[in-house]
Amino acid sequence: MKYIKRAGALLSAIFLLSLYGITFYLGVTGNEKTTDLLMASILCTVLIPVVLYAMIRVAKASAPTLPTDDDGKDAETEDSGTP
Repeated sequence: MKYIKRAGALLSAIFLLSLYGITFYLGVTGNEKTTDLLMASILCTVLIPVVLYAMIRVAKASAPTLPTDDDGKDAETEDSGTP
């Protein structure tokens, strides 16, 4: 799971940097779509981390958990009645 988070963070950073780079390039060359791309860049800067955070929270909340005894040990790993 740790490597998936790192890969997702890296891909998101590359996407955002390329989006800002394209916006900067089009702003320098004088394209009329620069304002729209700047708004998209700002929206993605906020929206992508929020969506990723929500996905991680939902994944953690819906992950199955093992039942535990009163001792705090997992019920499946405990011996089955031998003293």
